[in-house]
Amino acid sequence: MAAKKLHLWNGSAVSGVAQEAIDEGLTGTELAEAVRTRAARRCSIANFHEQLADPQNRLTLSQDKMDPLGLPRPVIDYRVGEYVQRSARHTAEVFRDIVDKLGASLVSIEDGSEGFRPNNHIMGSTIMGADRSDAVVDGDCRCHDHENLYLASSSVFPSGACVNSTLTIAALALRIGDDVVRRLG
Repeated sequence: MAAKKLHLWNGSAVSGVAQEAIDEGLTGTELAEAVRTRAARRCSIANFHEQLADPQNRLTLSQDKMDPLGLPRPVIDYRVGEYVQRSARHTAEVFRDIVDKLGASLVSIEDGSEGFRPNNHIMGSTIMGADRSDAVVDGDCRCHDHENLYLASSSVFPSGACVNSTLTIAALALRIGDDVVRRLG
């Protein structure tokens, strides 16, 4: 089962419940009361699933499509594997259990069967590894092909974790700084 993060969303539900009430034909004071009541009682739980490294998920350059400067356009090959799909189905069961235990009403649930939403943390494409034949940077985030180029980015991650990547990126930047200081002596 994939590692996962369940996240209680603390944002405003007003926009969504207002649209629902408008779609139901509510107006005036009925609309205002419905929005107040529903928004105050709505809870959203988001989920994030760890993704395993998959060599088929890759970024390559197009052989036939060019950008306006004549450079090859990127081609993104990406699929969500069974590992994540199984975790999403399990998470839907966990959500239903939470709703039951709270005595609440389930408004909607996503189990991955209709696809997954994108996340804001783009990872991979310049993967870290010891072997230059299947990695772009070494363990110090130094490019195998360019001795004086370092990448402090989530692009060096071989897979996407289920939590934010910011602290790991910061740690990698500190590691790079230490390596540069050591090399400059």
